[in-house]
Amino acid sequence: MIMTNVIESLILLIPLIIAGVLHMICVRLDLLSCLKIPISTKHFGKNKTYRGIMLMSLFAWWGVVITAQLEPMMAKTSLSFASLSSWELLLFGVTLGLGYTLSELPNSYYKRSHGIAEGKLPSTTKAKIIHAIIDQADSGVGCILAYVLFLKPPLVSILIFVFIGTFTHLFFNVLLFLLKLRKEPF
Repeated sequence: MIMTNVIESLILLIPLIIAGVLHMICVRLDLLSCLKIPISTKHFGKNKTYRGIMLMSLFAWWGVVITAQLEPMMAKTSLSFASLSSWELLLFGVTLGLGYTLSELPNSYYKRSHGIAEGKLPSTTKAKIIHAIIDQADSGVGCILAYVLFLKPPLVSILIFVFIGTFTHLFFNVLLFLLKLRKEPF
């Protein structure tokens, strides 16, 4: 049973990986720069933009649609992307993208209000570790609402998703940094 939960949590990551990689390519190439308007520089910094919210929602929708198309080739689980209508896939993707981006805002607010620069971690080692984990986990936690509303995965799968998702997010951040698609690895 636990292996099924692990597989489900990995499937839940697919739309987010697709959305995150496409978003970083757009950021790196500075596509749609007219939308690169900070939500609130004072509260969240200049990197939290309307472009990010819109693109992550669009790309998460694409990720959900792609995952639905791949579902017949995946292991059988309780998840069913393919059973959702086109309209439900759209709502699911947008909700997923919004959950991802909006859940990053409280951490950004905390960091700005404590004088921590954008894309940086606190100066102490203990605080760096805690913030690095929070920076990777916050977006995944924000996605839970979309997954619960549209797929109703088991609680164990959600908990595994947050754990695996945090480290997957960290892995992709480092990979995108090495590929020069990100300025900082964390």
